[in-house]
Amino acid sequence: MHPDTLSPQPETLVTGHFFEGPGYRTWRARGTHDDLLIYTVAGGGHFGYPGGFHHAKPGELLLLRSGTPHDYATAQTAGHWELLWTHFHPRAHWAAWLEWPQLAPGLLHCSLESEQRLHVERALLDMHQQATGDSPHREQWGMNALERVWLECLPPEFEPGFDGRVARAVRYIRKHLSEGFRLAALAEHCHLSESRISHLFRQHTGRSPLGFLERERLARAAQLLALTSRRVSSIALEVGYEDPLHFSRRFRAVMGVSPRQYRNGVRKDAVEVT
Repeated sequence: MHPDTLSPQPETLVTGHFFEGPGYRTWRARGTHDDLLIYTVAGGGHFGYPGGFHHAKPGELLLLRSGTPHDYATAQTAGHWELLWTHFHPRAHWAAWLEWPQLAPGLLHCSLESEQRLHVERALLDMHQQATGDSPHREQWGMNALERVWLECLPPEFEPGFDGRVARAVRYIRKHLSEGFRLAALAEHCHLSESRISHLFRQHTGRSPLGFLERERLARAAQLLALTSRRVSSIALEVGYEDPLHFSRRFRAVMGVSPRQYRNGVRKDAVEVT
């Protein structure tokens, strides 16, 4: 029987960035009164639970909910473990965000794609730096950084069962909104053929990749028309239309009014409401 590892005091946020060798282990039979998030940066971690275990690899998040027994250590096969961790009390509006796949009761996990890992690691490092800094608001800054982690891990905003490959395509399109679109580049990014990504995309979103891109561009244009005084031609260029006339035609076809009519209508409504 292993002696219980000491638990942190009941603060809102406690963080750490550890570089551990093969002898590292934590055992808490009753867990803690807060939640514990552990992210593996390098090496590997071994998480035990009744009836099994899980080997945490780099780029994976493990979440132990309050009251869940803690049994984790450096994985013998890895020999070392670099981990970023935090004990925290979740904010009320995080509840739905923490519903990750469950390995065992109270033990949840989230595996990140390569592009997500950079953002999550940056947020966790920022969280640790803020939480251990000298600011009088260090806890609030740390919690703010932690919230970015949950947002990075949110599932796509479409129906349950949304294909992860399509989610990857959606993120790619939004990231390259103003650039020229090439289906071949999208397919390569998703490691699929052009026909396959087109089929999956339409199946899960109801639109082709190009159709989805246009909707995203025009939605962004509508925001800029409503909230800024920038010229229509400048907005068109910013959202990926080199020809302002073509932009105006497509905007009217989708929105039912021209860009200028849309802007004037929004401003008129704002004045009437005021």
